[in-house]
Amino acid sequence: MPMRSVIILLALVANFAAAEATSSSAMELEAHIASSLSQGDEDGAGVSLAELKALACSGDPIAASRVGRMYLFGNGMLARDLDRARSFLSAAAMRGVPKSAADLVVTIISSSRALDDLREAAKWIKVAQFIDGPEATETTTELLRLAAGSMDLTVGYQAGARWIQNYRNKGGVNENRPCTSS
Repeated sequence: MPMRSVIILLALVANFAAAEATSSSAMELEAHIASSLSQGDEDGAGVSLAELKALACSGDPIAASRVGRMYLFGNGMLARDLDRARSFLSAAAMRGVPKSAADLVVTIISSSRALDDLREAAKWIKVAQFIDGPEATETTTELLRLAAGSMDLTVGYQAGARWIQNYRNKGGVNENRPCTSS
């Protein structure tokens, strides 16, 4: 029995170390993009962006968050594309990456005012409040309130509460990959 515990512990440590290394790679690539652009090296930035997108498409949630944010705001290399932003940010938010759920809410509100979409935004604002804290999400929460007007978003908030419960029990909720072919 103790040997089994040691093996499980070693596996968990290895998985944690791999996740940390992957996250650093995403942040390093993002920094290299910014550095290359500031030095006028568009080719270097393009290579790093391609690597960052590949990392995101392979399932790295930090990379998905960074690429999603680039699509949400447009960064000079990527044109603003709310559909792609939504795909990348959804993959990141599902895994609990800080700020991804709030960015996903902004993406949803920017692209649709349909009740189902606003309910999805309500789910993710609830998640953002849990992950990032209520103070960090005040502006996004107010944007959702204004976009929804008198619409009832209770179903969305309840879905967010269920997500939080699953996250508490299991850690990351889903392993969505934002890319199918791009």
